[in-house]
Amino acid sequence: MKFFNVKPKLFKHLLTVLMFCLIAQSQLIQAQEHEGFDVPANHVMAIEATTGKILYEKASETVTGTASTSKLLTAYMVYEAIDNGKITLSDAVSVSNYAYELSLNTEIANIPLDARLYTVKELLDAVLIHSANGASVALAEHISGTEARFVDAMSAKLKEWEIDDAKLVNATGISNRYLGNHRYPDSKEDAENMMSARSLAIIARKLLQDYPQVTETTSLLSANWSYTTIFTWNLLLKGAMYSRPSVDGLMTGTSEKSGSSLVASSTENGMRVITVLLGAHGGEEDPDARFVATNQLLNHIKDSYYFWTILPKGKAYEGSKSPVFNGNKSHATAVAKSDFNVVQKMGEPNLNLTFKAIKKTPEAPIKQGQTIGQITFEDDGYLGTPPTMTMVAKEDVKRAIFFKVWWNNFVRWVNEDL
Repeated sequence: MKFFNVKPKLFKHLLTVLMFCLIAQSQLIQAQEHEGFDVPANHVMAIEATTGKILYEKASETVTGTASTSKLLTAYMVYEAIDNGKITLSDAVSVSNYAYELSLNTEIANIPLDARLYTVKELLDAVLIHSANGASVALAEHISGTEARFVDAMSAKLKEWEIDDAKLVNATGISNRYLGNHRYPDSKEDAENMMSARSLAIIARKLLQDYPQVTETTSLLSANWSYTTIFTWNLLLKGAMYSRPSVDGLMTGTSEKSGSSLVASSTENGMRVITVLLGAHGGEEDPDARFVATNQLLNHIKDSYYFWTILPKGKAYEGSKSPVFNGNKSHATAVAKSDFNVVQKMGEPNLNLTFKAIKKTPEAPIKQGQTIGQITFEDDGYLGTPPTMTMVAKEDVKRAIFFKVWWNNFVRWVNEDL
């Protein structure tokens, strides 16, 4: 009973310590649970889109079939053609006999192209929402004349992005056996688009970075289309069976070679997360296994990583100064040009930043906002290099008096030219 006579301040302190211990224990248990986490799929890649930070991977560099998920590259090529002025969303597309006949095949995702004349926007919506194969071919032919030439352009784009593990044979991702005599030259009858989960993650990241408007379409459960309504296959979208409100796309895929697959885009803890899941375990019996597995992966990421501003805009980092030649000050303070946001694993200590002044010492006068260096987040595990931020002058640095400038230039001439 003496416990109840504890002084209020001491009791409050003991309660705080107890709460801290409980939270710490909870985080430890959570970390241990996630340590052995395994996504039930053959090939998996998860990244944060802004930084390229790898959040999870499993056999991500193994080349495998990608099925319709490779339509993300087809969509990129369409957006790029629009961006370059080659086509417009309102262009009328005359559907060829090949694209029309393919659109009637009910064994694969399709919308019958009975009208034989559609706009680019209508066909693109059909691809992004319903993964329509006939529409994919119609767009490919409209842009490049033939599907084969479009495939060549797709391959060239991957080479530009330094993706060298892909083997593309069509604009749809389906097996060649559905294409009859329209197969890509010298490709096998059962061939389909092949690449790694890692490469597919790069494609999805490029699409979201260069054409973020894509999610305005991929986030739709359904849409009015011509004289009908089309529906998505992505059951993670808000309002669908496996609804996760943070998901806004991107593309499903199913084939004998790749199994049941899904590329998803979601916002978790402020992070734009891209997940690539190829060959969900049990997908042959249950096509929805990919949605369950992706949900598990996104939960794991949400519980394991967070997005934060390590250096706010206008703030300096310790030692972030650049020497100035011929200035009334010897150094200029370098500050972040904008918020420097990074991804970090929960429970890990803050990693270091490294500041590096520009190679050539800037000469006064220095204007506020002028680039004078770069800061790097010292971390590993990225698609590409760790994130960096441009550092700019915090304030103006005026030019030194005439005599000092003359003397500095004389000394430089002696040291460099004599």
